Amino acid sequence: MSPKYSDPPTTKDMGGWGAPEDGAPTITCPECHGNSTSTAIVCGTQGCRTVSRKCPVCQGRGHVSEERARLWIRGQMLRKDRLMRQETLRQAARRMGITEVELSKMERGIVEPHE
Repeated sequence: MSPKYSDPPTTKDMGGWGAPEDGAPTITCPECHGNSTSTAIVCGTQGCRTVSRKCPVCQGRGHVSEERARLWIRGQMLRKDRLMRQETLRQAARRMGITEVELSKMERGIVEPHE
């Protein structure tokens, strides 16, 4: 499902990382598809369970800047390629000559992937 264009938000201060500048076009969040929440698996001393949480990509707004969506999509492609090679995060980072933290940030769409 490709992101859908929407009107810019009316709130003056979106706050948080990845918020579009005032008046900048936004698109439906590619992670939560505009639902503002996503599902996560949380593990603790009593085992693991599924929980609903505020979407980490759009911070619960349901939409993101075009740039934020582009970075997230590229990161997901990078992660998919790594998993297809059956590499751990550590193995792929070593192969790429970067740290695990850098690769994790790339896969989560926080920083631009290295070419």
